[in-house]
Amino acid sequence: MILLCLAALGACGDMIENIRPYLDKGETIYVGKVDSLHTLLGYNRIMLVGYLPYGMNQTSYSITVTDPEGVSRVYENSVSRVNLTDTLEILFEELKEGQYSFDMTMYDRYGNSSLTVTADGYAYGDFYRSTLLNRRIERVEKIEEGVRITWRAMEGALYTEVSYLNEKEEVIFLEVENKENSTVIENYKPGSLFTW
Repeated sequence: MILLCLAALGACGDMIENIRPYLDKGETIYVGKVDSLHTLLGYNRIMLVGYLPYGMNQTSYSITVTDPEGVSRVYENSVSRVNLTDTLEILFEELKEGQYSFDMTMYDRYGNSSLTVTADGYAYGDFYRSTLLNRRIERVEKIEEGVRITWRAMEGALYTEVSYLNEKEEVIFLEVENKENSTVIENYKPGSLFTW
């Protein structure tokens, strides 16, 4: 029995030795990290969006942005907390097309840091634009009010822009929402072309 107790005490001593380097460093203070970090994608731009629900002690942030070629740049800025839950929106513009990585760390006024949070995003550009397909037309017919264009269904588009020449030879632009199945072009100049 005594041997068993001595063995248990010896085993506990080894456990403390395993964590002693961490105990010797002292207490670590972490700042509240950004939550639900995500990206909103656009044409040669990306907006980084996150929430600050933890505490009110964040005073600045650092973002390391890695571009499609693997080059990293660091952006730093201050944060002014107003509400218990705040939203951060940071817009990166004039980006070349490709995949980007964003590593964000929050800081308090004493230089304590949060855990780093990562989000990825793709900046669209000319190559992506060249792969987009136009909405297809089912038929074009002359009606009393002008010309009716009947559209085929298309997934993912927001709208279709139609331009045409009216009877006064003015160029008219229409935005046709994706949910519309047909569009009537009034005052259309007969024999002229329209684009979409």
